[in-house]
Amino acid sequence: STLINGSERFFERLEASPCDRIDAPAFLKARLMDMVVGDKDRHLGQWRWASFPRGACRSWRPIPEDRDQVFINFDGFMMWVLRRMRPMQIGFGERYPSIVGLTFNGWEVDRELLAELNRRTWDSVAAVIQRELTDEVIEAAVRRFPPHAYRTTGERITRSLKARRDKLPEAADVYYRLIARQVDIYATDVDEFAEIEHRPNGDVEVTIAEWDGQAPRAAVTPYYRRTFHPDETREIRLYLR
Repeated sequence: STLINGSERFFERLEASPCDRIDAPAFLKARLMDMVVGDKDRHLGQWRWASFPRGACRSWRPIPEDRDQVFINFDGFMMWVLRRMRPMQIGFGERYPSIVGLTFNGWEVDRELLAELNRRTWDSVAAVIQRELTDEVIEAAVRRFPPHAYRTTGERITRSLKARRDKLPEAADVYYRLIARQVDIYATDVDEFAEIEHRPNGDVEVTIAEWDGQAPRAAVTPYYRRTFHPDETREIRLYLR
């Protein structure tokens, strides 16, 4: 059966046991779509979470909510001045604004839920969005605007969405580099061990697995494993509960 929880209950379940895991590629896809439509307001209160059986455990997928910040385009001289001091005051157009301003409200969530994904996964998810978000899909979606809104903004938004789709890999790469510089890895409340291997080339592999203290650790299947590269990551923060 499918369960739907708010963010507070969802994170409680993630903390309780590695049996509950985020579907990280699905969350990344949702976050990259936030970037395409220009939604900067993606803090914890803007999500619900649906879980699906994964054997004896559960996998959680995001449900984005509260889309009142998309397609906003405040312009004028004073907004230009304000954006130089507060990049979060973004505008929506064919070019991506400051990636810092576009994503700032979601950093806390993103650093935790995307911590297992490497660059290759980011690239592949961006490519999937480009492939699925065809011109026909964009045009059909914008035509569903109320008639007056479509007459006044439909052409501009259609053109902007197509341009942002085409430039998504570059924007995603900027955000990946921002998120990858400092990574937050959260374990759970059960008994676990973490292994950190610093390799001669500077790479660092982090492995976390549930462990009862009895079985040989080499025989335990990790639920988290990622290799970090020094040209991408400066700091790894590992939280063992």
